[in-house]
Amino acid sequence: MIEIKWKELIPSSSTMLCMTNYTERLTIICNVDLKTRRRVLTMTLKNNKAPTSLFQVDEDFIVVGTEGGKMEIWSIPQQKIVKYMDVHSDCQAGISCIKELNAPSDTIRGERRDADPKVRFVITSAFDKNEFKIWKLVNCHEKYKRPEFTFHIKISTSLQGISSMMQSTKDQIVCVDNEKTLKFYNFVDKVA
Repeated sequence: MIEIKWKELIPSSSTMLCMTNYTERLTIICNVDLKTRRRVLTMTLKNNKAPTSLFQVDEDFIVVGTEGGKMEIWSIPQQKIVKYMDVHSDCQAGISCIKELNAPSDTIRGERRDADPKVRFVITSAFDKNEFKIWKLVNCHEKYKRPEFTFHIKISTSLQGISSMMQSTKDQIVCVDNEKTLKFYNFVDKVA
């Protein structure tokens, strides 16, 4: 479940939540009023495969990670899939994590200049794969008018699957496997 940004007007005591139902293959968006504890179902999206993770690109698009290592990019206003991607091939259990990197180092970005403000970096992992991938994300592709993910790098690990990830510093990513083993991955520039 994630809290999402919403374009439409909602009461100040409310928040918008996005959650998934694995068994029914649904992504659900609802308005939850924290004061009255009232919940209003706003939208229900039928996924192609069972959902395993969520990520919001912006107010118009959400990404649903699914079984089989796929990502479904959904347009919230149109309530339809605008792109379907094979992110982690040969994955059975599903995508475990989709997270944005906050001001990644030039070593992660792979360039020794100031970061392009139009390009964001996103990491993905799978429950049954020993790797994580970093993607370049452009919020709105000029031609297709949708978010565009471009493969950047793949990092193989000694873990037997990754259940969660996070960025601890601008050049360090932390991974946790299904057995709760914690590993730190530092991106070091050996030339400098």
